[in-house]
Amino acid sequence: MILQLNNLLNSSLEEKPFEHCFYYVTANVNNIEFKNDELLVLLNKYQTCLNKYSNISISNEEGEIILKNYDESNNLLINILFDFFLSTNSIYRRKSRLVEHSKEYLKNYFERGNRLKHNLFIILNWVLYKYPESKLDLKEIIYNSLIKTNEPTMTISILLKLINEKSLIHLLTNEQLINLYHKLYKIDVDHSSIQLYLNLYKNYIIYFSQTEYSKKFIKKYCDFYIKNIKYFEDLFNLFELPKVRDFMVQLNYDDKDLYNVDHSLKEIGKRFKNKFKKDNQYVSKKTSLYLDKQESDFRNMIDSLSQVNKLKKLIENVMPFSVSKLKLILKIKDKLSFF
Repeated sequence: MILQLNNLLNSSLEEKPFEHCFYYVTANVNNIEFKNDELLVLLNKYQTCLNKYSNISISNEEGEIILKNYDESNNLLINILFDFFLSTNSIYRRKSRLVEHSKEYLKNYFERGNRLKHNLFIILNWVLYKYPESKLDLKEIIYNSLIKTNEPTMTISILLKLINEKSLIHLLTNEQLINLYHKLYKIDVDHSSIQLYLNLYKNYIIYFSQTEYSKKFIKKYCDFYIKNIKYFEDLFNLFELPKVRDFMVQLNYDDKDLYNVDHSLKEIGKRFKNKFKKDNQYVSKKTSLYLDKQESDFRNMIDSLSQVNKLKKLIENVMPFSVSKLKLILKIKDKLSFF
């Protein structure tokens, strides 16, 4: 089985996900060729290790099976998988090289390319769960690699994962996250990447919502959004622009900027309603009035709130998930009393 797994993972220059190993195992469970293969039985038993890794604990006998198949010539992903299994047994834990091999994988990920982000985060979850003391070294490798790279798309996709996944959310420090943001931030971006940057800026608002940096990130988001408003679909703008306008009021933008936003909102509303007509869809007077009322009601609702509740509502509307999840992510439940 070990030979077949190595051949599977080494069959192309592009890295394959860990799942491919388990797909192969599942496909061959009843194959007479592997009837007495102990490694196949073990891998089939622990297929949940990719996402339910906290439930894995191999026996001493299974530790021996791992060691019999462990070899430096194995594909690195295979040995990392074996390292994780060994780390779950109190006796064989000392044989695990999970931290060492995870660092090697991280360096390869950033230096050589052709690596999967999916595999990267599986490995990070494993090593941080079993060896939390390795966090400092891993953090430095990740940060130094991201601050040096000239691949913004890769950096943004990794950052979005790091600030949203519960198990990884505090891997990088606030200072490191801010430094990376400043390196990445720009208003004029390629249209094909505009949504990626928008997601990054919005997620930073959420992540830093209870810090002294909150207003700075909101300001940068507003500047970016207003400059690129014409590149977003009217339906998105129809709901997002009122939120941005209220952010601008909170940040004391001048009247000229607010006037331009109001003008844009009116033009977007007109285009949105005209689109129905152009598509030969009848828009009743009731529907037309409803669209106008949506904008008016949202603004009136915001104006009626206290400053604290106003901030709460604005943050809620920009978030892609609930306030309760935000509390969980930030791990400050009771401290967010105004929510």
